[in-house]
Amino acid sequence: MERGDDLVEDQPWPRVVRVESESVVLANAVATQRLDTHIAWRGSWDKATEATTALLDRRLHGKAVLDLT
Repeated sequence: MERGDDLVEDQPWPRVVRVESESVVLANAVATQRLDTHIAWRGSWDKATEATTALLDRRLHGKAVLDLT
């Protein structure tokens, strides 16, 4: 066996399911407002320059979300 051949065998494949279930837990926490996503700005794609400027100027204390419609 060469170096690296055992990496797949050592990787527990059920771990992928665990990551998925953790994503479900996080999504549920956001949906039930137990986790705040800290969205400071939200607007349409047409205002991407405004969002970028606000982020670069450090005027936002959170995330900027662009709606794609």
